[in-house]
Amino acid sequence: MFTKSFVFGLIFCLAAPFILSANRALAQTGAAPQPSEGMVLIPAQTFQMGIDQSDLPALVRMGHKVPHMDSLNALWWFGDEIPRHPVTLDSFYIDRYEVTNAQFALFVRATGYKAQGNWQKYAKKGRENHPVVNVTWNDAQAYARFAGKRLPTEAEW
Repeated sequence: MFTKSFVFGLIFCLAAPFILSANRALAQTGAAPQPSEGMVLIPAQTFQMGIDQSDLPALVRMGHKVPHMDSLNALWWFGDEIPRHPVTLDSFYIDRYEVTNAQFALFVRATGYKAQGNWQKYAKKGRENHPVVNVTWNDAQAYARFAGKRLPTEAEW
């Protein structure tokens, strides 16, 4: 299940390192995938994901300038992050840099894809190498398929 903050991040910005799963490919084919240029290997690991209920007051203090940020609203925003729990990930490759406006524009031209998000609003002259923003999850997913990759999971992100 994706959290509200994860989905918002994808919709607002395709700061999209795309990934290839190294262990899954090794198990299926006997060979590790060959990463595209610009990808880095993230080793298998276990980490603590999420927050504890006791973390909410600190989040309220950090968001004190946000209108209506109190304990009740903090629970609404961050409740699906509770409880903190261990997550184990296989190793995977991830793009070192975000997808740029130029890369996304090339994808749109090459495929005729009709983006749902208004990414062109920010893809102005001089911003070709800036990360593409204002794309939807579907836009990000379509680009990932075009690139022969996939979107990261919430835990990988």
